[in-house]
Amino acid sequence: MRLILENSREEFIPLEKEIDTLKHYFELQSLRFKNKFDYSIDLDPRLDSALTLVPPMFAQPLIENAIEHGLLPKAEKGFIQVRFLAEGALIRLEVEDNSVGYQNGVGYQRGEEKIIPMGLAANGEHRSLATQIIQERLKLLNRKKKFSTQLQMIHIRDEADQIAGTKASFLIPCQLM
Repeated sequence: MRLILENSREEFIPLEKEIDTLKHYFELQSLRFKNKFDYSIDLDPRLDSALTLVPPMFAQPLIENAIEHGLLPKAEKGFIQVRFLAEGALIRLEVEDNSVGYQNGVGYQRGEEKIIPMGLAANGEHRSLATQIIQERLKLLNRKKKFSTQLQMIHIRDEADQIAGTKASFLIPCQLM
């Protein structure tokens, strides 16, 4: 909790601090939901997590959404993978889960890739707060940094072309210390 409060006051924090915060969040959620899921956090080897600064708390709302709306309804144990990938002078943040057949809170039609719009889902129903938070923060970041990125949500498909999970991704700016 202390890390979250400290991080929320900063525009950019070291990537290693963001990863530590996410690990703590995952551990708390795992205890809360009785080990209902496993996770991994993968860092592109081209990124130095001690020297790379990123805006804080972009992954957490997506992780929360994956747990609450994707993995908890599953009978079997779930898995969430978070990736920080170097993409030029930016970082691609990906949060992928194996929420087979569950689209609660996703806000897009089965099998369709979607750039998530602000506000309500296409059918007029309430959309996940996590999605709204990310969209609002990206909009502010785009304006402040003269930068353009959008949240993309896609279904992951297996070899038989069946839905095998959900992936959210977007680009974030980074700075070097």
